[in-house]
Amino acid sequence: MSRTEQPTTLPSQPARPVKAFSQPLMWLVVGIPAATVVAGLFTLWIAVHGADTPVGSDYVKQGLSVAPDTRREDRARELGVAGTLAMHTTQGNMLLVELTLAPNGADIKPTRLRLLHPSDPNNDLAIHMLPAGDGHWHARQPITWAPGTRWHIALEGEDWRLPIAGLQTLESLRAQPFDANKATAPVLQAPRTLPADFRPKQ
Repeated sequence: MSRTEQPTTLPSQPARPVKAFSQPLMWLVVGIPAATVVAGLFTLWIAVHGADTPVGSDYVKQGLSVAPDTRREDRARELGVAGTLAMHTTQGNMLLVELTLAPNGADIKPTRLRLLHPSDPNNDLAIHMLPAGDGHWHARQPITWAPGTRWHIALEGEDWRLPIAGLQTLESLRAQPFDANKATAPVLQAPRTLPADFRPKQ
């Protein structure tokens, strides 16, 4: 009786583990979502730091158009806001603001002087005025802008506003008269789109 020989089989070798990140397909699966997240965060950064300047609060909607609200300028005329604005610079890079109201302006209380930069709204300034008695007001502001910078300037109270000058250097305003009823300030002209409520009337 012959004996059938069984084939000899070698013991199987365990498969060597393959690192996932060494496979191109893994990078394709992970890379696309990761790139999407990075692009989304970059887009969010652009939206936050490059957002358009919102429309000023002193706007009213009339029909389908947006028109400036001039009630604060009208209020300045009712109060008869008038006087003289003077600015001086010191050797210590300080701007001195002196405001003298007309004798009939005893009850007028200016709160701040607005300096609107002609091209960059991030450089706009609001200088708060302090009373000095007898219709005189004053303020001090450190100079952080380049010499010769031109500004649009307006004086504001709690419920009124009076544009005083357009595109003027502060050094030139040694004694700038203003009168809400005479409208001495020119219409502002600038490359920047300005809030219409800020523009003086002719």
